[in-house]
Amino acid sequence: MTLFRSALLGSLLTLTAWAQAHDMTHGDLAIDHPWSKQVPPTSQVAAAFFAIDNQANR
Repeated sequence: MTLFRSALLGSLLTLTAWAQAHDMTHGDLAIDHPWSKQVPPTSQVAAAFFAIDNQANR
């Protein structure tokens, strides 16, 4: 695969990942700005980051 095709594929995958990330609420809990870095296919670990906002009065 040429360098151009690799770069194009990587940018398209990145854009689709951003398009699918969205905020979510369930009752008093809100999950904001979820995101994750792309990892190599052989990686055995990955990480995801997000903010949790609990608006319950308890």
